[in-house]
Amino acid sequence: MSKFAWTERAKNVEEARRAINTSPREPALLERFYNATKAAYPPGFWEHYDRLKNGDARGVEMAIEFLEADPWFFRSGYIKANLARFLKQVTLSNQQVRRLEKVLLKIVDERNTQEFRNYCRLARIIATPELIEALKERLADERLPRRLRATWMLSTIEQTRMSRKS
Repeated sequence: MSKFAWTERAKNVEEARRAINTSPREPALLERFYNATKAAYPPGFWEHYDRLKNGDARGVEMAIEFLEADPWFFRSGYIKANLARFLKQVTLSNQQVRRLEKVLLKIVDERNTQEFRNYCRLARIIATPELIEALKERLADERLPRRLRATWMLSTIEQTRMSRKS
């Protein structure tokens, strides 16, 4: 995991965004928001993003770090959704697959976000026996939202398996 201050930077973006909402035409607030958003990504992030978008595996590490950190700020969900989509296009090492399994399980455990569908589609690609077993364990969880998310992810994985058999 990188030492980049994902959480702090995400907090700065959200504070700047809230400030804009109080005074949307204030140039200083717009500049603060722009600078905070730019600083929310580490140097080289967008180059790695573009690499991964074009199927270049050299962008994988930065993508996984971003998904592991799971920063929550304006438009970060769209970036996460895209990264999950791009990761399906490249070959992943066993270690990278294990790290992504943890990302997927964390999302199942914690919340339903707009990018959840993309995470489910990524799960189809990496569907290891360990991931499937961990998702099945969550089907007995006392929390309904967690059970539902585990069901949705398993359903997506199973749809792929069934289509491969036909």
